[in-house]
Amino acid sequence: KYYRTVSANYGMSYSISNVMKDATYENIQKWLPEDLDEHYVRNYISNKMLYPLYIPQDDTQIAIEHATARGAIRMSKRHHMKMHFNTQKIGFLDRLKHMDFDKFMECFYVEKLQEQRSFHMKDIGIMIGAGGVLSNAPSSTHALITICDGLKPEGITEIWRDKYFISPHLGKLSEVNSELASELLHKECYQKIGICIRPIFQKMKADQKVMEIIIGEQSHKILSNSIKYFPNEDKTLQRILIKLEKGFSLGNNDHNYEFETELPILVDTRFRNNTSFKQFNSELKLFDFENSAIALEDCFSSYLENKKIDEGTFTIKRELPYSGNIFVTKDEEVMPDTLIGENKYAPPKIYVLSLFTMDYLDLNPELMKKSMLVEEGDSVKFNQKIIEISDRGMISAFSGKVGEYRTPVRGKIEHINFETGTIILREIQDYSTKPFTVKIAKELKINPKHIKGYLKKREGDFVETYEPLASRLEKDFSHVIHAPTSGVITNIDTQKGTVTIQYKNEPYHIYANVSGKVINVEETLSATIK
Repeated sequence: KYYRTVSANYGMSYSISNVMKDATYENIQKWLPEDLDEHYVRNYISNKMLYPLYIPQDDTQIAIEHATARGAIRMSKRHHMKMHFNTQKIGFLDRLKHMDFDKFMECFYVEKLQEQRSFHMKDIGIMIGAGGVLSNAPSSTHALITICDGLKPEGITEIWRDKYFISPHLGKLSEVNSELASELLHKECYQKIGICIRPIFQKMKADQKVMEIIIGEQSHKILSNSIKYFPNEDKTLQRILIKLEKGFSLGNNDHNYEFETELPILVDTRFRNNTSFKQFNSELKLFDFENSAIALEDCFSSYLENKKIDEGTFTIKRELPYSGNIFVTKDEEVMPDTLIGENKYAPPKIYVLSLFTMDYLDLNPELMKKSMLVEEGDSVKFNQKIIEISDRGMISAFSGKVGEYRTPVRGKIEHINFETGTIILREIQDYSTKPFTVKIAKELKINPKHIKGYLKKREGDFVETYEPLASRLEKDFSHVIHAPTSGVITNIDTQKGTVTIQYKNEPYHIYANVSGKVINVEETLSATIK
């Protein structure tokens, strides 16, 4: 299957400052030398946003861009996973309601379908990186480690890059000449730059032997929390043999692997929170910080010539990205630090229900109009009946047709299209920021200290309402606990056998940033200042 998501505001030119804001400076700095000046990093990223055509001039600036790229890739990956999960869940929950299972089989079926829809990094054989930072990297090794640190592959994964960043253009060319586009894609665009080997483990101690890797005739012992790079500059076909220690795997139960390749090998056994710049740079020898960084004033001076500063009275519109709260009124005097508006929650999710694709409903435009129990603007609960087909008889029932439809999600009906059979719902964002405690041990009838073995999520994970939180599937006892609310798992208490869920979201604020007078207010969206 093919799934696509677009994280447009995580680019490395006009959006690079947004990457720093969302990833946080601390998460970018951890991929850089500890003594690198914070002001230099922040100012470089801000100037790159203003002048996106600027090309980094030294290793310091290249390192900053690659550190930021890691943050952008990681956030885009999380966004992709979340969007894919939410999109699939609607149809999944809806199908489940119309299946006839006993209690045990229903729990088992839920578990298996959830597992099928899970996304395992170990199942990916090839990862491809594209973009200016990767295409213009000083070497393919720079691109290799950036892609691996950003996407965090597991098992054995080939890493490719778009060498000249032409894949978007070839996509357009494919509409005119698909054969030529395919030929150029494989001959001129894709470049195989390495193989990443990342063992999977539950627990790993410091300086523990993880594996032995034999490349050609040479054997290498790999310890935990290490990174090893084996270049292959002359592209000699090499035989690779891997012997894993107990407790480690590369995606299945085998402990010995053998294959041949011409590509460099990157073996990564670093702890998940290990982002030591000194460690990976010492092994891969990517950046030289012997010389001091170039002054930014000199780097960007050519962009600052003939910049005229306008003076006078101006109007400026301060606008929220989406509907929220505006705190100022017309004719109010404001200062630069005046809070204009706030988006308290993340952008509301949009759900599209396609009723004509559901064979068990057998709807058409006229029947849908006649059977609809709700209208645009209504708020609906999860599992609320919104369609009731009153004249559907026994013959329809025997043929698998049903006489009602219930919503698989909770939301506000924004639009109903009777011609296409679609209903669009917007997420209702009335989340409570108060912590919600779920009594896992009590509901599953287990010892509190054992609850982690039954949980589907870890501390720090985000869960959606109705998402499976924990389960116990046994012949004499079968029960799945669904999350009663959306939020982050903030605590797993193995003494009380409870899990605490709390919705946490940093509000987005817009400030005046100028002194003036509010001359117009667009309710819930913007304010114009003179």
